[in-house]
Amino acid sequence: MNPQEKKKSLKQNILESEKISRREAISTAGKVAISAVVAGVVAGVGGYLAGSAAAPGRTVTTTVTPPAKTVTVAPTAAAIPIRIWPHAKGYDKYRLENPKDVCAILNNMLAAMGANVKIDFSGTVEEAKLEKVIAAYKAKELPEILGAGHEWVGPFAEGGYIIPIDDYIEKYKLLLTDWFPYAWAWEAMRWKGKTYAVLQDTECRPLYWRRDVLKELGWSDADLDALPEKIRKGEWTMEDAISVAKEAMDKGLVKWGFYHRPTPGAQPMFVFYVQYGGKIGDPDTGKLIADKDAWLKTLELFYKLAVEEKVMPAMAGTSWRTVHTDFVNGRVLFWFGGSWHWAEYQHVAYHEKLGKVPEEWEWEHLGFGLVPAPTKGLEPATNTHPWAFMISSQAKNPEVAFLVAVLQTIPTFDVRHCIYGGKLPSRATTYSHPDFKKNKFLSSIVYMHEYTSVLFNHPKMPVYTRLAFETVTSVEKGEKKPDKAVEDLMSALRAEIGEEIIIRE
Repeated sequence: MNPQEKKKSLKQNILESEKISRREAISTAGKVAISAVVAGVVAGVGGYLAGSAAAPGRTVTTTVTPPAKTVTVAPTAAAIPIRIWPHAKGYDKYRLENPKDVCAILNNMLAAMGANVKIDFSGTVEEAKLEKVIAAYKAKELPEILGAGHEWVGPFAEGGYIIPIDDYIEKYKLLLTDWFPYAWAWEAMRWKGKTYAVLQDTECRPLYWRRDVLKELGWSDADLDALPEKIRKGEWTMEDAISVAKEAMDKGLVKWGFYHRPTPGAQPMFVFYVQYGGKIGDPDTGKLIADKDAWLKTLELFYKLAVEEKVMPAMAGTSWRTVHTDFVNGRVLFWFGGSWHWAEYQHVAYHEKLGKVPEEWEWEHLGFGLVPAPTKGLEPATNTHPWAFMISSQAKNPEVAFLVAVLQTIPTFDVRHCIYGGKLPSRATTYSHPDFKKNKFLSSIVYMHEYTSVLFNHPKMPVYTRLAFETVTSVEKGEKKPDKAVEDLMSALRAEIGEEIIIRE
């Protein structure tokens, strides 16, 4: 996404949503949710019971001599299973807790209405990984709701593991009037013109830095506080960051200038690629795109970081634990991370003395901003990885599963997931929730959505990210120079993705 062409200010959306008062917003959300739930769940229950052997009650006549006696047998409540694999480890615990609490509320409502049915909720913290989904599908044991990154919407749809939900979206559109304000969020949930998922959350991928190290280099608090805006305006680039990293290493303040993820992914590989003008996919043809020139410039930047300037090691093979421990303990100056890491450092003991760090420590020691433009004249950027809740093709009651997936994103639930997990909302109204507004970190990264890109929904997107990462690794290790590496990348993409990727020479 070119932020200058397609930018629709999130701030404007927030201001518009704030025209509704807090009391009105809560009242409206509650009325909408309750009315939709009553209509939808009762309809779903009716359909479920119609095909169920368990009826609301039955009368059994037994013959007794004498006389005939009629005995009314108490009905057994029918159970609608809602099973979920949401990927709810650690700081993402509300991916499991929110659906669980929604089902508890629905059960209370059903009981209050005298409905002889209940929702039987069960879930694990696991993610819906491809091999796990395939095995469960073959065994006819897929859970109702599958949680995974949006890039799996295409592969799961092609495999027949999930169902389109457009009819449900139309039926319950009143529940979705405050949906996320950027079009790319819904696009990330679609495949071949159909919607297959509900947006569970979004995030952003900032560049983090060590404020304490920069202070040792002579930076003032005013300098540090001004840095995010300088990056946003394109006044401070990756060239500047490399220069500062070299200085910090030369003075022995850090071991490394930069770290990035040690596994395939978007940050910063596809972030740099988009900054250099690369396109990831073509909505008109549904195919992936590889812009050769943009990849060449991206590889040249990685080569400069790792080989020429030697401010970053080859990251492949480094454990995630090492990545986080080194940054939290000040051995690395810049870290291409994610918004959720801010929350993760408060929940996971990475600091060698403090263990889990309080948020006050983060504000004192860490800073963050957009990924700087590679050079003057280019744009700063970030990437987001929308999380998708998909309804499986083996769901016992897909309509109720859809309602659970939607209702667990209403602001009351959405905001606690965002705050605990360092994520950004799936609802526009959540941005105006009092708890969100008073959260300093989340409020300060909202603007990054105006500069974001999203990986393309395609069954071969995981292959693309893997090949890109392997190519970057070969450059970082000095095994290949950028011009050779980009030729090999284009060849590998043709070989493994074939006609499903457009190579732009």
